[in-house]
Amino acid sequence: MGILVSKEFKDDDKLKECAQQHSAHILLGARGEHVKKIQRALIELDRAKIDAKELASGAYGPSTARAVRAYKNGKNPPILGPGQQTADDIVGIQTIRRLDGELAARRGIPRLLEDDLVKPRDIWILIRGGSNAQRTSDLDAVASFFNTPEYLETHATLKIISWESTFAQRLAITDTIVAEVRRERALGIRLGRILIQGSSSGGKIAVLVTNALWNQLKQAAYYLCVADGAFDRNDPLFTAPGPGVMRCRRTENYYQAWSNAKDPTGETHEAMQGFHLNSRQQQCEAEVEKYWNSLPSSQQKDKNMIKGAVDMVHVCALAAGMRSGTETIRKILRGQLSF
Repeated sequence: MGILVSKEFKDDDKLKECAQQHSAHILLGARGEHVKKIQRALIELDRAKIDAKELASGAYGPSTARAVRAYKNGKNPPILGPGQQTADDIVGIQTIRRLDGELAARRGIPRLLEDDLVKPRDIWILIRGGSNAQRTSDLDAVASFFNTPEYLETHATLKIISWESTFAQRLAITDTIVAEVRRERALGIRLGRILIQGSSSGGKIAVLVTNALWNQLKQAAYYLCVADGAFDRNDPLFTAPGPGVMRCRRTENYYQAWSNAKDPTGETHEAMQGFHLNSRQQQCEAEVEKYWNSLPSSQQKDKNMIKGAVDMVHVCALAAGMRSGTETIRKILRGQLSF
């Protein structure tokens, strides 16, 4: 398989050079058939608005530059060079390969999208509990922090899949995330380490995703962190977490049990078989128990006071788990920790 495989790009020598050499970047002021091919790709893939004169002459003018910048910033994560916080208007190795890959995928041609055909791509999956079921972009900036020149020497750009979840949508979100990982593989991408975090209602979904990746794709996760995961009472996942979870290199569970007897919703937070447990939840429980015992008995029967205490200990354990899990992922991606 060549460097470029879409029928639009694969036979163009200038585009092939651009896909392999930093010195062959395509810049503002360029002109020719290779520029026309880029312009047509941007229009098809990103609905770009490019000046008619630039299209007719194949000129890399201001409107083409704006279209390139918008395309690069619109990716998740954005297409950035080392140290960049926002995309530029240069068509370089990453950009031309991404355009080529998306054109090829539209025409049913499997191909790698990354700037090195043999480098593995790590995927960080984060699922937070919340009131909505929606894909979020709040971790996009973090991707550029990890995509350092040192990291990119051995890995393709880090992919982040971040969701806010409701418990009711757990199966739909699980299916959506698995489908996204399946698309990565269908494009020919060599997957590296799958790093999964879930908090609150997202904790159970993180477990479901881990199992679904194995059951459906035979893709094992590398690391799984559950931060005060919210489960049903007597959930079978506590004693039998599932085949995907069992194949993780490391699993960690940060939880508090203080709220279990007081939460009227039936939600529970408990130890999971085979997971490494963290002592931070003991501090959370001690802090909320001290606060609770300081209240008069009349307030301990008040529904609002109960809810406040339940929320307090939940947030404490959740925050501890998320901080620790994120730090573990940072060390993994920086090559400072392996299991």
